Amino acid sequence: MIIRDTLVFRTLLAIARQRPDYDELRSHALLELLATAESVRSKVKLRLQEFSLSELQFSSLVVLLALDPEPVLPTTLATHTSASRATMTDILDHLLARGYIERQRSKEDRRNYLITLTDAGRALADKAEAAVLQSFAELASPLSEPAPRALLAICDKLAPRLHFSAAS
Repeated sequence: MIIRDTLVFRTLLAIARQRPDYDELRSHALLELLATAESVRSKVKLRLQEFSLSELQFSSLVVLLALDPEPVLPTTLATHTSASRATMTDILDHLLARGYIERQRSKEDRRNYLITLTDAGRALADKAEAAVLQSFAELASPLSEPAPRALLAICDKLAPRLHFSAAS
């Protein structure tokens, strides 16, 4: 984790400044972006703690909410949340124990389970997503036009370089 104004942050920046093959300005910009993203993520995690949810539990509820009322395979949830199937099983066990989901065997393939939200899960997902989006609004409130669009453009320029293939 990269946090602004720490020894790690300052050391990486100093190394980028000292070596001609590194670009100090771009390194500094990405260090700031990474530190800011880590801070935003920490704030979101704190909001989710109010609902006793982890990021992955929250993401799973959001996917289920997006596909509601259709039942969802655990593998579909794992794909949409970038989780392993084993991790998704743990997440689903936790959500099931708290009464937020129902798990039923598929009639087409008895090896699979189909996951649906319960009313309690739907209500929790609605409250948690509203809290997270409110946090985004609060955190982004200092950004006036054209800053949000500029940030989106920067992310669009960086995104193609961040996708890793299995060969990477």
